[in-house]
Amino acid sequence: MPLTTRQFGPLSCQIYDNLPADQSPDVIAIVSHGFGAPGDDLVPLGPEILRNQPQLSERVRFIFPAAPLSLLEMGMPGGRAWWMLDVAELNAAIA
Repeated sequence: MPLTTRQFGPLSCQIYDNLPADQSPDVIAIVSHGFGAPGDDLVPLGPEILRNQPQLSERVRFIFPAAPLSLLEMGMPGGRAWWMLDVAELNAAIA
């Protein structure tokens, strides 16, 4: 299966595997991005892992969900979040 997109509830997910069309995976790896990242930033990991670990090619399906919250209003176009963070508070704690 080449890269496909599928909706699971409110989540838009990119899905990648090398499985034959009639085969179910032994393992599903759900890879979640961090705060502010776009939903597809980690997608290249799927092909890279399978290239480096060919024994996984017919066993693993990767699912890369995009977090449900947009960060556009925080000045981060394309940025997504699983939950909101108070960035100002975090920055103050670091200083």
